[in-house]
Amino acid sequence: MMALMLISQCDSEDQINLPPRPFQVSVTFSGKTNATISWPDVVDPEDDSIAYDVYLDNELKTLDLKEHTFSFAQLTMEKLYSGEVVAKDAKGNQTSAAFSFQTTPVRTFTGNITLVTQKDVDQFTSECYTVVNGNLTIGMPTAGDIVDLKNFVCSAGLLGI
Repeated sequence: MMALMLISQCDSEDQINLPPRPFQVSVTFSGKTNATISWPDVVDPEDDSIAYDVYLDNELKTLDLKEHTFSFAQLTMEKLYSGEVVAKDAKGNQTSAAFSFQTTPVRTFTGNITLVTQKDVDQFTSECYTVVNGNLTIGMPTAGDIVDLKNFVCSAGLLGI
């Protein structure tokens, strides 16, 4: 009879509500200064809904995100970033997962370069140069516009278009 009384006194309000289960964050890059983080659907033991907060270098980037991805744009080149994703259930329990990544290092081309066609640009950018220490001349393309020069810096020399 004593055991029956103990069992009847334990209702759902007295049970411990656990935080969301541990998870990991993956990082992918698109371009030299953009990164996207992603993570799997985080499981809550009580099946509560989950929302996510994303921090980068201790700065809150988004609050109560429902998706499992977040993108960072126009990051500083050659910088090590760290952050965390905090998974929160409806009862306020939290689990966090840390991540870190480094953006593409600055790579300097020393000399003069002339880019006339998109093929020239594609070949040059495939080498991951971001700085030209010399003269950069962009000629008239024979077909279409020249694109994908947004990450270039002409540190010394002339820019001719």
